[in-house]
Amino acid sequence: ARKAAQYMEIEAFLNSAREKHVLLFVYDSSKKLSQAASEMVQDFVADTHWKIVPITVDGKDLPEFPNSKILADQGLSLGLKDTPAYIIGNLDNETIQHVGFGAISVSRLKENIYTQLKAQESAP
Repeated sequence: ARKAAQYMEIEAFLNSAREKHVLLFVYDSSKKLSQAASEMVQDFVADTHWKIVPITVDGKDLPEFPNSKILADQGLSLGLKDTPAYIIGNLDNETIQHVGFGAISVSRLKENIYTQLKAQESAP
């Protein structure tokens, strides 16, 4: 029952947070891990209805994201050392927060976003 209540709290929180936030999905199309992660990101978007901003570090799109933005600096401007990476962007104050790297599940991504945003809310 506790897990179900926590799940419902996370879902409700993400539903309200999607108005002010976007998910940046940073990938390298040549890496199998990024290719696999694109499916998870699509599942996340279908489930939460968050806006996604796909960003390619190698200049090539994935089939699922044909109009990705290009990072010419290989992700260094976002503080990335590897891909895939998941970053949330706040549309109000234009800040970003890293919420995951590598192969993660939709549920883990949701939990990470929830944890980061709740911590930000409670910070002075």
